[in-house]
Amino acid sequence: MTISEKSFRDRQGKATSLKDACSSFPVAFAPADSSLTVANFTTFLATVTAKNDEVSALVASYGTASQSRQALHAELRGMLTQALGYLESNKAWKPQAATARGIVEKFRGTRPPAAKAATPAVGETPEITKKRSQGNQAYVELAGHLEQFIGVCSAVPGYAPPATTITVAALTTKLNAFKTLNSALSTAEQELSVAQKSRYDLYYEGDDCLQQKFQGIKKSVKGQFGLKSAEYATVKAIKWWVSWVVCKASVLIS
Repeated sequence: MTISEKSFRDRQGKATSLKDACSSFPVAFAPADSSLTVANFTTFLATVTAKNDEVSALVASYGTASQSRQALHAELRGMLTQALGYLESNKAWKPQAATARGIVEKFRGTRPPAAKAATPAVGETPEITKKRSQGNQAYVELAGHLEQFIGVCSAVPGYAPPATTITVAALTTKLNAFKTLNSALSTAEQELSVAQKSRYDLYYEGDDCLQQKFQGIKKSVKGQFGLKSAEYATVKAIKWWVSWVVCKASVLIS
């Protein structure tokens, strides 16, 4: 099952509701496992919140860099089209212009899929992983095409366009910016993946993960107060996957 970003926050909210319910009992909640006390569970939830905040910050950073790269890509398409027009305006540059046209056509033809603001969560399908990898690779190829185009322009005797935005120096500046964004997004992707894996483990891996603590607290309440108690009825009503079940039922009904 693919676990969405929203689902992680929802589980955090459910766990907080469980902690608040235990805090409100007339008789103090006293689980046999000390890690499940209200105080210790509150500390654990602070770690969960911090991890979610970390992932959210990395998602935002990745999204900002991705948007900047997309905007620069669009700008470069216009710049290369203009530079090609300048090359083709001089019949003496016909051979170089023909080479440049081939490069521009490759640049135009390479259309990376829009980058996601977040790396898909743990449990993503191989198809999603493949699509994201292809998108990143496509941008690397675009940088290569741009570098080839600049090389052609640099070799043209007298290449000195009146438009300062398409000079070799200006194009080189954009190339460097493009490479920097590619590198930054590659790093951001890795950092985000590490943080997401760490969060997944915090929620679902091992005896001390959030899901195990969540279920452990409910069992402890049942053991302390009894199956028919008001306390157990309260925590029993707080479901781990309730939002997913409700959403699925809604889709089936509609």
